[in-house]
Amino acid sequence: MPRPKKKKNNMEELSQQVLEAVTDAYLNPTEDTADENGKMSLNVLADEFSMSRIKLRKLLITAGVCGRPTAYISG
Repeated sequence: MPRPKKKKNNMEELSQQVLEAVTDAYLNPTEDTADENGKMSLNVLADEFSMSRIKLRKLLITAGVCGRPTAYISG
């Protein structure tokens, strides 16, 4: 019996919800979780979402709220 196919729409929707939740938490920290830039510390964010700092950084770069876009453009 073949394995049932994954519902792609549900996976994309879930991925979008996670991306929005991480972005919202990063941009709107509580007073005790903010870093010197007024954003949530990646360490605290990693603990809150049970993800690695690298994965969170990738999600934030994908969302366009973290990183330097000019550093990734090759001349």
